[in-house]
Amino acid sequence: MDIEWLKVIRISLGLSMNDMAKLMFVTKGTISRIEAGKANNSKSTILLYELVLKDFMNKKIKKA
Repeated sequence: MDIEWLKVIRISLGLSMNDMAKLMFVTKGTISRIEAGKANNSKSTILLYELVLKDFMNKKIKKA
């Protein structure tokens, strides 16, 4: 499964790995493994990552 786009979007939103880890309640290492495709990237893991990105983006838009 190609998940490089998750990292690209995270970076474009100005989120560090630490920021993303805090939002997902996981460690920075877990984010690194997810983005590298080394974690158990189940559909639910990818969905959670997507939802956190979308939520962050929506909050950022509302502040603008």
